[in-house]
Amino acid sequence: MHRFAALAALILLAAPLQARVPAPGVQNELTAPHVPAQLLVKTTPGTADTVVADLLAPFGAVVLASHPAGRLVLAAIDDDANLGSAIELVAADLRIEYAHPNYLFERDATPNDLDFARQWAKDNTGVNAPNGLGTPGADMNMVAAWDTRSSAANVILAIIDDSLDTTHVDLVGNVLTSGKCFASPNSASPCSNGPNDPNPSDADDFHGTLVAGSAGASGNNGIGIAGTAWELGLLPLKVDLSTFAIVAAIDEAIAQGAHIINMSFGGPVQGTAQSEAITRAQNAGILMVASAGNSDANNDIALHFPSDSTQPNVLSIAATTASDQVAEFSQWASFDVDLAAPGQQTLTTANGNAYSFASGTSFSAPHVAGVAALLQAEYNPVDYEQLKAYLLYGGVEGVTTLGPVVPGASTQTVPARAAAGRLDAARALAGPPGGVIIIEDVRIDDSVSGNGNGLLDPGETASLEIVLRNHWLAETAVSGTLSSDDLVINDATPQLFGNITRNGAASAAFSVTLAAAASGNEQRFLSLALSSAAGALPARYFYLETGTLTNGSTVTQQIQRYDWDEFHAWHIDMPVGASNLFVSTSGSGDIDLLLRHDRSPEYLISLDAERGGFYYVDRDTVVSGNAGADESISVLNPLPGTYHVVVVNYDQNPKTYELTASYAAPGADIVAFSAGTYTAGEGDGQAVIGVVRSGGVGPASVDYATAPGSATPTVDYVSSSGTLNWAAGESGTKTFSVPLVDDLESENGETVLLMLSNASGTTPGVPSSATLTINDNDAAAGIIAFDTAQQTVGESAGTVQLRVTRSNGSGGVATVDYRTQGANAVAGADFDNTNGTLRWEDGDTADKTIEIIINDDAVEESDENFTVLLENASAAEIGSPDSQVITIDDNDTTAAPAPDPAPVPAPSGGGGGGAIGILLLGVLGAIGLLRRRLVSTAAGPAAWRTSIFPLASGRGAARRVRV
Repeated sequence: MHRFAALAALILLAAPLQARVPAPGVQNELTAPHVPAQLLVKTTPGTADTVVADLLAPFGAVVLASHPAGRLVLAAIDDDANLGSAIELVAADLRIEYAHPNYLFERDATPNDLDFARQWAKDNTGVNAPNGLGTPGADMNMVAAWDTRSSAANVILAIIDDSLDTTHVDLVGNVLTSGKCFASPNSASPCSNGPNDPNPSDADDFHGTLVAGSAGASGNNGIGIAGTAWELGLLPLKVDLSTFAIVAAIDEAIAQGAHIINMSFGGPVQGTAQSEAITRAQNAGILMVASAGNSDANNDIALHFPSDSTQPNVLSIAATTASDQVAEFSQWASFDVDLAAPGQQTLTTANGNAYSFASGTSFSAPHVAGVAALLQAEYNPVDYEQLKAYLLYGGVEGVTTLGPVVPGASTQTVPARAAAGRLDAARALAGPPGGVIIIEDVRIDDSVSGNGNGLLDPGETASLEIVLRNHWLAETAVSGTLSSDDLVINDATPQLFGNITRNGAASAAFSVTLAAAASGNEQRFLSLALSSAAGALPARYFYLETGTLTNGSTVTQQIQRYDWDEFHAWHIDMPVGASNLFVSTSGSGDIDLLLRHDRSPEYLISLDAERGGFYYVDRDTVVSGNAGADESISVLNPLPGTYHVVVVNYDQNPKTYELTASYAAPGADIVAFSAGTYTAGEGDGQAVIGVVRSGGVGPASVDYATAPGSATPTVDYVSSSGTLNWAAGESGTKTFSVPLVDDLESENGETVLLMLSNASGTTPGVPSSATLTINDNDAAAGIIAFDTAQQTVGESAGTVQLRVTRSNGSGGVATVDYRTQGANAVAGADFDNTNGTLRWEDGDTADKTIEIIINDDAVEESDENFTVLLENASAAEIGSPDSQVITIDDNDTTAAPAPDPAPVPAPSGGGGGGAIGILLLGVLGAIGLLRRRLVSTAAGPAAWRTSIFPLASGRGAARRVRV
């Protein structure tokens, strides 16, 4: 179970989806992560900051800080539940420009899986990549780039992140001493070391050091690794990842003359304060390099800020693998992601003079930022525009096979998943000879020969308007030829875009047709060959997603056909006068369902539930998010136009799902449940179920009945059946009740099946069956576990006592079995084999004790151990630790041994062993101590895992990092 369980059955009675649509990612979105009860308020010129406190006085407000940028106030109120009301109050005052929450962001790092000891990202030979399965040349071509320039000693790259280990042996030579720390007042991640110390405060502050090494680890210094720039000025700006702190850090970077800012973090909402800070950096000529995010989604639809910022000085960077594929976790986009760079299992610096393999767009972004520093040093441009143009020019198709991805194929090429492709640093440093032209947008116009919904439907011919943007020198007579294996291109000849000036845009239209037989959800791959009067220009590529639903249709669809196939977009068109829109999914695993009228849902959903992260949707999107694949959303009175549906593969497992969409046509006489799922509390007494008749002239009736799902009749509910009647010409909702039994047993939610049958004078609609979930109201039975995973007992102690706890609830009777299990301690000889059952009564939370007899022998022996296990719990759950290791400390001794004879001197000239020992020590000092251990993985049986740890000498060594 994850999020939005309460939204599993949403009944929209009128037109709530017609609410005002906010500017995406900018306005007040209280569902976005934010610092509780804190808001940022910007006053109009000449307004004193004290006005904010006066306006917010009814909410117990305290002004925490005024931003150095001026007119920006951070305030706190007494209760986060009142934050929306407080924002509305102050925003309505003419002395206030805007107000919004103090948003929170997260680091864009993702867990890695294996250890590798090579920097394939800089020079990929194929065998130095993960498991030796890389593709030669699938790198940033840094060796060739370094022949042109490897140093950017006078360039300042600001790292806005959680910290930076300024003493790391491979960073210390490049780190500036003017680093700072910024945090919102009362932050959970304060500047514990003071405002002028960006170093880590605790174990959670590790991300910035990983980021810094990717861009600027010292090169050619005989130790460790090399960043993309061997020398540069790394300006560490530590933040708590709140809007207030990030804005302060951006302004500090401007004040210290930074040329480039790296931002390896993201969130679903930008906030006006942060957007204004980015604009100030733009006005200062600063290039901002941002990670695209790790939620495996298409950023042309999904939200991710600051990488989705509209300001032209922001570059969005996706992550690639050693096989030149976009990494399975990386967010991507044909238009809203600019470049891709290595970001999976790349070797970088870690806290404590160590090195780690890290994965995430967090590390692809600084790879690009380091190249930007080399460009700044090489060309000394006046602002970000030349840096951006040269970097985009450095984008290449990649070295893997170019083309569309077909279901079941493993190839996931970079073209079409980043606007300019994967960065080649040597190409970027060489510089473009002319224009740098990128596809900025694609618009579908099907108003002439289609249904006018702005989407491609089967059998439809539409005009595809392609918008180009030129980021560098002017190009004349630009033309393009569009091709695709997935669409019929009716304009096979080149179409003229015309002359495009520097920073100018131009468009051309192409007629395309989607085959009438096209079905399902598909990414349609298109290629645009470009040329100008000066000759050929780099080709550009993009995807168009299609997925049409028709009334009463059920489609069967595979998801995760390839690694990045986790979100499916569909749509259904509603005629005027239609009613009872019902959309549902079924299948296996964990699927979520999103629905929005008139435009695609906007979301940022982290699919790795264990890692946590975001589950954010915009305010006009309806969500069904049960812990399973059975989802449904009902809209009783849908608006005319297009409803957009997104199916989310929440558990990231390959599967097939069924998606059904239906509505009552205008004037149709149908009867159906008002929702596909209903919920009620066990203590509510009854659940009220709605059945809706739409349209109709004469009288109508329908029978209803219940049937057991996981709930038991008479024990959990009382069976209900009967007939609902509508008079002649009557429509609307009738209800029946299902009586509920309020027991004292702690249990999970239980289900009752609801059915309609024998419709008379009307037609059965969808859904004609539904599910009622009865949520328990009894105290949870709790979690049973040992208080510790191990303890040591002396052999002469006679007994050892183990304590077992019950926590997180005490409802009902709970029991658990226990038993001993020998290891190198022998049952019957070293301890008494013991088993039994522990029992807690209703409301009982007292610890229980297991006592085991320890036998004291007279044999001198090594310490021995055995294990005690918990199993077969009733009512309660078994938590962690579910076992305890008991080590028996021996108390027997023997006579001291005779002293060893004097050592025999080595023969003359026999220095071989000493030489070998010195050599081995040198190797260990350089690379660390290699250890292998047997581990059990979630994906399967135990496997060997290799880890390399730093040595006491302080020399770095590789290790795995889980972020």
